[in-house]
Amino acid sequence: MNDLRTYPTQLTIRSFWQYLGVKISTKRDPAVLQKALAQWPPDLFALTAGVLRKSGAYISAMNFLGGGKAIDEARAKARQAAGQCWRARLDSCGDDEVVKTPWDGIPGDLETYKVLFRVLVANLDLEIHKICDRPEVCDALMDLMAVADEACVGVGLPLREAVLPKDEKPSVALGSFWRRTDRELFPKQFGSTLCKTVLPSVARVLPKLHTAQCGLTLRSFSHHLAYVDSVEVQPSWVSVPGSRGDVHDVHRMNLLIVPWPELVTPAHIAEVPNDRNLPYNRFTVDITSTGGAIAERLCALVEQAAAAVGPLDAVVLPELALDSNDYRCARAVLLRRKIMLIAGVGSKRRSANSLYMDVPVSASHALGVRQRKHHRWKLERQQIHRYHLGSPLNPEKEYWEHIDVQHRMLHFIVLRPWLVAAPLICEDLARHDPVGDMLKSVGPNLVLALLMDGPQLVDRWSSRYAAVLADDPGCSVLSITSLGMASLSRPNYDRKDSSRVIGLWKDAFSGATEIELAKDHHGVVLTLAMRQHEEKTADSRSNSGIASYPSLSGINQVKLPERMPPMPTPLPEPEWLSIHDAHLLAELVQTPSIRQIAAMRKIRAGKTGLVKLKAERHALHPGIMPDALKHLQGSAFRIGREIWRRKTGRDRPEGMDPENETSSQSGSWATSSEELTAEEIINWHDTNCDEELARGSGAHYRS
Repeated sequence: MNDLRTYPTQLTIRSFWQYLGVKISTKRDPAVLQKALAQWPPDLFALTAGVLRKSGAYISAMNFLGGGKAIDEARAKARQAAGQCWRARLDSCGDDEVVKTPWDGIPGDLETYKVLFRVLVANLDLEIHKICDRPEVCDALMDLMAVADEACVGVGLPLREAVLPKDEKPSVALGSFWRRTDRELFPKQFGSTLCKTVLPSVARVLPKLHTAQCGLTLRSFSHHLAYVDSVEVQPSWVSVPGSRGDVHDVHRMNLLIVPWPELVTPAHIAEVPNDRNLPYNRFTVDITSTGGAIAERLCALVEQAAAAVGPLDAVVLPELALDSNDYRCARAVLLRRKIMLIAGVGSKRRSANSLYMDVPVSASHALGVRQRKHHRWKLERQQIHRYHLGSPLNPEKEYWEHIDVQHRMLHFIVLRPWLVAAPLICEDLARHDPVGDMLKSVGPNLVLALLMDGPQLVDRWSSRYAAVLADDPGCSVLSITSLGMASLSRPNYDRKDSSRVIGLWKDAFSGATEIELAKDHHGVVLTLAMRQHEEKTADSRSNSGIASYPSLSGINQVKLPERMPPMPTPLPEPEWLSIHDAHLLAELVQTPSIRQIAAMRKIRAGKTGLVKLKAERHALHPGIMPDALKHLQGSAFRIGREIWRRKTGRDRPEGMDPENETSSQSGSWATSSEELTAEEIINWHDTNCDEELARGSGAHYRS
């Protein structure tokens, strides 16, 4: 009789890669394998990191390095040099050009790594669990993963020279490879991923902000890329136009925390009748509507805060602070001031508990992000006593929050060249599954948790879970709750026991900081500053000190004025950009040359179909004739010429032939042109779109 503990077939490197969606040729030819794997760095990273994680061989690889510090550093520098070589080759190609043999013909650093494919070809049918016993296979996988990681410096981030350290700056250029990776990050059916061939339903690769500096996991071996096993949560990478730094201060960020509502009573919590004979009890939260009056309150607080600390970047309200009508009113007064709004919004009718985030792009355009809560709040005896809910709820029963949990998403929002935020709602911070691994792998700079909870004291649950993320991978965590919930929480039945601590800040370098709302005040302005620090991978590769840590550099109290200022005249709803449109506009803003702006306008106009970006009442139509494209290319030349005239007062650069001013010379204008902001691009588009489309195709459309 066969032993039931033995298995006839084991997972091999080949079968695992096929499971990931990569076709592996039966030919045992290193050149064929190189061509299949070395087309795209994120794909190579996914294949090597996936095998290392599945087998745990990265632990054994550390034992094989040996030889002391000198050899480790030499090997680390060789991996970095090879990655830079590969990146240079990819950046030298056009946006749509495919490099068939990306590692061929490059002398020096990268050439030495081609031999590793021979090792992999010889071991394609090696069982995964035996890799730990094969040092040459471990080394090959680790080397190739490191090279792919180093080729992706700056991917997903709008890096600028201004935010890099002065002493040591890696060679990061926003070239064609950066633009192609940015387009790959567009959220699609299965969310965002940098991979082209690896199936996103199985695994994905995302940009990475922090490298674990303690412990030993696969996350310890990469700076710029994160390998994530696909779970039911879909990640969405959102590049906000203007995140490159088209703001008043690129190195700082001012957040106005408004702990609304200021009063919560037990009457706001109600039991839901069990008319469907469910095996559990439910409760609902009655969101107090102000009928739009909250907009006047926020407008006054914003003016007071701006007078105290300067321009604001965002207004943040806690979980279930507003209903949809109040949110729309608040949004109307904040977006016109170019202030981002982040708030917890609930709907009793739709049983929804969501996080809304609206980002102004221009005076008449905005980007909206929506994220539902992933876990229901459970109320049991201890919490019913803490919040004095014995009247609406039976302390001898357990109650679950009456909301729909569906379509789990996790947004990573690029707000600055150094700041990527991941927003969470209450229980999502405490429950490791299903977002915990993704959060730790990506390591966003800032985790923003909107809570409906008691005071944010250092000895409560939010502080414990914030400390976990601050320790590994190094996230800064900000949790906020409403003043009403903080005051309602009196575990000792004593009025003096209530607290006004409405927020908690925790980062990798300092202890937890309680944020208390002063008496007779109505908001707190937090100033976040950038702190850079060097991080090293477990194989001694440095990130040259570009890891950014938001730090709390100011806490200022704000109170409402004695006389409320008059409300501004309401403006119509902005034109809303989709996340796809926002990526394109963000890329348009990043491009340093007028020629690249022309290329982007060409893509928007005809090659990728209709882009829903509307400027005032104009829209591009997908049926633009090809002969319109040359006029759009020529428009970039006209932008460059006009910018040059405004900047220098001269008609053209020296050496340019005035009789032969063509779009092919746009690079000459580009070398001295100013960088354009998102709003400047949209305004320019408003002025010129109709005229150009009419010249090119004889057709333009009004929405």
